[in-house]
Amino acid sequence: MQLGLPRILSVNAGFMDTAAFLALKGLFTAHVTGNFVTLGAALVLGTSGALAKVLALPVFCIVVLLARVSSHGLRARSLPVLSTLLAVQLVLSIVGAALATFFGPFENADGYAAVLTGMILVATMAIQNALIELIWPALRLQRS
Repeated sequence: MQLGLPRILSVNAGFMDTAAFLALKGLFTAHVTGNFVTLGAALVLGTSGALAKVLALPVFCIVVLLARVSSHGLRARSLPVLSTLLAVQLVLSIVGAALATFFGPFENADGYAAVLTGMILVATMAIQNALIELIWPALRLQRS
């Protein structure tokens, strides 16, 4: 494996985080712990988006867990783990982009369309987070 995949995933995470932050009133999709800061700001300032920020961390954790369990199931069946999870991430990215295009711009970040779009994008980044754990051992061997 070349070092190209981690670079591509890094650019993807930065783009996804920035685009979602701007479109979804301050929701971080890749760096979900940052949502606690923006949640505090939303509560103090009375702006929308608090619901998605509260849901982001549990959704992220659940999807990482599901991706890890799925990776073990795929390995047990001798199916490709990396390409399968990358395909799922791609599909979720396309669905999130389609929802954002169809429903956006989001006037109310607490509306169902904005929350659904945000959680799909959070799930996308959670799968990417799980992917990094899968490819890290190969990257370490490559550098040795």
